[in-house]
Amino acid sequence: DDDIYELARTIEKRKIYTMLLLPGSFSDRMIDVWSDEFKKKYLFLVGSMKDAVNKAYSLSKKGGIILLSPGGSSFDLFINEFNRGNKFVEAIKGLKK
Repeated sequence: DDDIYELARTIEKRKIYTMLLLPGSFSDRMIDVWSDEFKKKYLFLVGSMKDAVNKAYSLSKKGGIILLSPGGSSFDLFINEFNRGNKFVEAIKGLKK
């Protein structure tokens, strides 16, 4: 849990101001350690990869980057890291339609 606390503090200090979290135990632990101010302003909870990509797209500026950067495992949502990446690519491709 010290690692999770340190990651949360680093995200806040570095001013990473848009965080989208998928459901899961890792996300639950991160939510517990972020400040209330950070959670109110910059944290978005989403239910699926498609929801995450759509929300990120709606928040992005023209020419911006949407980066998939998992901070923890997500075995409760995806088979493995390849499945997670494939779902991300599918959701990105779905934006063009």
